[in-house]
Amino acid sequence: MLTHCNMEPKTLFLIGCIPTRLLLAFLAARDVARPWLQWILLATGLTFAYLFVSNSRLTAREAGGPTWWAPWRWVHATLYIAAGLLLVLERPVVAGRVLFIDVLIGLWLHFSRYYASL
Repeated sequence: MLTHCNMEPKTLFLIGCIPTRLLLAFLAARDVARPWLQWILLATGLTFAYLFVSNSRLTAREAGGPTWWAPWRWVHATLYIAAGLLLVLERPVVAGRVLFIDVLIGLWLHFSRYYASL
């Protein structure tokens, strides 16, 4: 199924979402724009937590249908909130590592979903 930009969801994830997550991890680890980034990460994490708790947004245009990763949103939320708090506590390298772990989990889930049966 194609998304609104005529790209398969699994391709969109690999060329859009993963580079964005890696950029956030890099910016956090390098302590770039901490005042802004810490609040962005906290707000993003709280949004993911809200979506998980409220069981909201179970259909995603970028997924081409059901939001199959919804059961894992609590992990995503926890890691983003932790990274934001680590930046507040002036621990940028650890915050970057936490976000990199989030990238690895996202890739693991993605490959488990789309390529495990190959």
